[in-house]
Amino acid sequence: NLWRFLRHEVALQSYTFENIAYHILHQRIPLFSFRTLTNWWTHRTKMYRWQVFEHYITRVEGTVRIMQQLDLVGRTSEFARLFGIQFYEVLSRGSQFRVESMLLRLVKPLNYVAVSPSIQQRAKMRAPESLPLIMEPQSRFYTDPVIVLDFQSLYPS
Repeated sequence: NLWRFLRHEVALQSYTFENIAYHILHQRIPLFSFRTLTNWWTHRTKMYRWQVFEHYITRVEGTVRIMQQLDLVGRTSEFARLFGIQFYEVLSRGSQFRVESMLLRLVKPLNYVAVSPSIQQRAKMRAPESLPLIMEPQSRFYTDPVIVLDFQSLYPS
């Protein structure tokens, strides 16, 4: 969904087509209610039907121009080549998937094999003691060194 992608790409108050077109394309596009579009479509003279067609053609062309302005296809295909994943997976999958695919691409020439547990092995696993994302050391004095890894800082925001 283009609008979901634009939420991460552009910081705006409202993500309507008209607002995005104004901020990215610097072009004002009118917003017609569905009632107005229906009235135009069902009007006794067929002249108004062209306004409905022009309205939707403007929206489709605007969507394509927004994608071109942000170079969505070019950047996504570059990321797909870089990470070694499919085009759609760049948009739909998370950063862990990208990191794993890059690691697999790096270790494959070294003849390493990534071990993945089977469904039965996963079913027999014990529940994790705690989620690693929220695991924090207790606040106290440690005589031995303590390492705290902040994985979020490894990824560009």
